[in-house]
Amino acid sequence: MRMLMQIVLPLVLPIAIYLVWVAFLRRRARVTGSTDLPAFGQGPWVWLAAAGLVLVILGLVAFALLDTSFPAGEVLPPRFEDGELVPAQPAPAN
Repeated sequence: MRMLMQIVLPLVLPIAIYLVWVAFLRRRARVTGSTDLPAFGQGPWVWLAAAGLVLVILGLVAFALLDTSFPAGEVLPPRFEDGELVPAQPAPAN
């Protein structure tokens, strides 16, 4: 789920919005009888890919800054206690 929100969705979102917009324009042109139909292939694909990449970078930075899995400070590493693995955890406050 996290990969979907951080990478796939931001990459696909600008392209999906563009495709919906072009489909809307093509439908409106057909309804009004216009011969000026926008073509899918003549789209700004480089700009859409660049916008998706920028959204991915912003998403990764936002998730990194807003991730609260470990608070700032010392973290005790994973260790074995009584034969069982204890996962990493924040150090107790003194």
